[in-house]
Amino acid sequence: MVCAPIGDIGIFQAAAPDPGAFSVDDGRLLAILLGRTAMSVARLRLREELIQQARHDALTGVFNRHYFNERIAQEVVRSSRYGHPIGLLMTDVDRFKEINDRYGHQTGDMVLREIAAVLQETVRKSDMIVRYGGDEFLIVLTETGEDADQVAVRVRAAVRGSAKLAQISGFNVTVSVGSIFWHPSTGIPFEEALAAADSLMYQDKRRS
Repeated sequence: MVCAPIGDIGIFQAAAPDPGAFSVDDGRLLAILLGRTAMSVARLRLREELIQQARHDALTGVFNRHYFNERIAQEVVRSSRYGHPIGLLMTDVDRFKEINDRYGHQTGDMVLREIAAVLQETVRKSDMIVRYGGDEFLIVLTETGEDADQVAVRVRAAVRGSAKLAQISGFNVTVSVGSIFWHPSTGIPFEEALAAADSLMYQDKRRS
């Protein structure tokens, strides 16, 4: 048997039925090859980490706005080609300034992280959750037949019913949601639909 480490990844082992099948030189050569393998794997890991950091919000782990701007252009093209609607839910945390003022920004950060976790548990894995800015999250529903308003109801209920959010903030956290579907056949620019979702979110906030 011959064994050699692969950096901090693990151990490579090879066995042969014949005694003395591996020489000392075989062991040295294996160590050199596995050392190069470990360096290659480390470079791949670093590349994946950099991609992760470029696409995701550092605080909440959901997609950031920069990645959304890149990705949505592709989704609009696909939607136009195949006639699929895109659902948009602009979501804002109610009384978030009060949370920051009363408990501090560290608690506010905890609330944002938990809001992101609740949203991820509530919508489909294929949907895109974006930290759009501050305490605003954008949920993008792609290739779905589900009504955006139904998803909005589910999101509001999931956040309001989160015991962990209530424990962090000291009261039941709620969100305001503006939901809309954009379809290429309407002729309305996608940017206008996004602005409409934002406007509907503020209308919902005024009602709460």
